[in-house]
Amino acid sequence: MHQEFKRSMILAYAALAYAVCVLCLTGLVPARGQWHSFRSYHRTQAEAFLTGKISLSQDPRDLDLDLCWSGGGVQQVWGLGIGLWQAPLDALARLCGRPGFPDRLALGLFMALAAYVVGRTWWHFMAPPSALTPLNYASAGGVTVFLLAFPPTMNLLRSPLDHYGETLAYVYFFGILLICGLVATVRRPRWGGFYVLCLMAGVGGLIRPTLVFYGFATYAIAVVVLLRASANKAALVAVSPTALWIRLLAGSSLFGLGGTLLFVTNWLRFGSGWEFGHSLNVSPALISVYSTRFDYPFKHVPFAESARELFGALFQVRRFNGFGWYENWILGGQSMVVRWRGFNLTTYDLSHAILLGAAWTAGAYLVWRWWVSRRHKALPTSSLDSVVLGLIGWSFLSALPLIAFYMKAPAIADRYMLDFAPSIAAALVGLWLFFMERCRLYPSREKWVLWLLCLAAAVWNGIEIDRGLSNWGPPLSSKLDVLAGPGRQNFARAAHLPNEYRNATAAMESCIPYNGQGWDTNGATSCCGIFFVESPRFLELQLKLGPGHLAGEAPPEKIQAKIGLERLSQQSVLRSNGTWTVLFAGPKRRLNQEGIQPAFVAFVPAEDLGNYVTATSPWVLERIAWRRR
Repeated sequence: MHQEFKRSMILAYAALAYAVCVLCLTGLVPARGQWHSFRSYHRTQAEAFLTGKISLSQDPRDLDLDLCWSGGGVQQVWGLGIGLWQAPLDALARLCGRPGFPDRLALGLFMALAAYVVGRTWWHFMAPPSALTPLNYASAGGVTVFLLAFPPTMNLLRSPLDHYGETLAYVYFFGILLICGLVATVRRPRWGGFYVLCLMAGVGGLIRPTLVFYGFATYAIAVVVLLRASANKAALVAVSPTALWIRLLAGSSLFGLGGTLLFVTNWLRFGSGWEFGHSLNVSPALISVYSTRFDYPFKHVPFAESARELFGALFQVRRFNGFGWYENWILGGQSMVVRWRGFNLTTYDLSHAILLGAAWTAGAYLVWRWWVSRRHKALPTSSLDSVVLGLIGWSFLSALPLIAFYMKAPAIADRYMLDFAPSIAAALVGLWLFFMERCRLYPSREKWVLWLLCLAAAVWNGIEIDRGLSNWGPPLSSKLDVLAGPGRQNFARAAHLPNEYRNATAAMESCIPYNGQGWDTNGATSCCGIFFVESPRFLELQLKLGPGHLAGEAPPEKIQAKIGLERLSQQSVLRSNGTWTVLFAGPKRRLNQEGIQPAFVAFVPAEDLGNYVTATSPWVLERIAWRRR
């Protein structure tokens, strides 16, 4: 017991040292005291939790880029999970007389937790004190490097790491926790570990919705492992058939608990359990706003075309495009159909594609070998091959829904591609262990093959980290007292919004950020517009055609409108003396009928969206009204 405690303490100190080194070497903490993210809504979310609120603010004037107004408050769209992690740390800091816990250090603690779990999982399993062999140490060391020094993640940590990147960092290290938990279950099935793993798999979606895919893959493989172990009468899981299904149901309930919590919080924040805020956020990127509210051409491109673009986004980024979101020739195989694309960070390259393909091929080989020996009713005879199959299977099962989602998503970016990081890292670990097991099977060649593999892995990992670039520069960290918080602006505003806006200036006078976005002061409109209205009973647009335009370019019958998530029904289109009046019925959902609400209007048909990336729509908006006087 004393040796076990000593070994655990060594791993804990090593994990803390790893986190400190990463924070310092990546520049996340450039100097003492500069351990706060320059801009993090997760920190603001944690502060809101400590005041008993779920929204960041109850004043629409506090809206900012990519935030949304919903549920009577300003909401962030990057998940509640990180705020839940930081809230108790903030509470502890306040008990100690500090204004809050540094968010860079909170991330460091999460990295240290992941590193400790990696040590417990792999060094106890692969290289225990009783098995001090070069092969075991190479196996455990390689896994540690691939997981804790994964090049795309290290490059992410060297970028500005605002709330966008911070979320992806937590996603990756949470993925590591799922990987290690799954490996522990595969090599030693236990009901207690199964329950913990199911709970973790369920709550991942609170950090980022795409972690739901990893959660399902984790849950599915864990259930299969427990079923097979029970069928083989494994001592730790052997129970009666009735007890087996009761315990599986208990694990399933724990898995569903996280999904239920996610659904409920989404309902409270956005009015729908299936909404994560991305159909409500405000942004100057109006093509993206249009695509997430109404429709978008890329949804309808052929399968082969969208698959080729996704491959290019993952492994063939040709150049960074800055704010040129709609430029061509950014990616290998890029479609010419309009889509929001943002690539300013090095992620993967073709070497990752080759290694990922090799890993999945190795997994297919192991499945084939098991299928040939299926009459034995057992997984592959090698315990290490069972782990390899679990890792590669997890990588494949989690990647498939991500591939399906991003093939048709209205926007694509480098940070979205980092959602694949846990899947690719698991595949690399599985491939590494596959080769280690092959070395074990051929002891006469083990030594030189082992050295060759270790050298190749070290060189590849080093080159990949070295080539990483960020178009936005290094991390932006600062002291707490110089941060520009999201506090209330000093604007005078009427107690209520008017019944209508007769020009864009009237919308801007409300002092609500992005109110009137897409509506110029001369009346010209973009592809869509963002308007904030109060207690809407209908939505009425008074329009005229811009100079040189015809109504057939964007028929008024195809103009669309939404209040929040609710699509409004177009009731009439009237023309009189060169003026068109388009009337929409009011919202039917009670939560959209009272208080300040975001309204979104699409002025052009979705199939012609590519024509209005920079050009204005044919329509000039003279008035938008939502209540009678």
